[in-house]
Amino acid sequence: MGSQLACQALASFAISVELIPTVYRRAELPGETVCHGVDCFLDSFLSLAALNVVGFVCSIILWRRNIDSLPVNRLPS
Repeated sequence: MGSQLACQALASFAISVELIPTVYRRAELPGETVCHGVDCFLDSFLSLAALNVVGFVCSIILWRRNIDSLPVNRLPS
């Protein structure tokens, strides 16, 4: 459980400090230092949505892989 919590904290830090600012900076128009409007946040939003989709797909794959070894299935009938 400790490694799971540490990974969540590390991922949160990486997303908020590295990923979102990098995507936001790339959305700025050439020659401007500040980006205004929907175009600036759309790419950031889509990158977070893509990460959520990847996480969902991974959880479905893991669930399908481990369906036979769930603790509920190991209980005596």
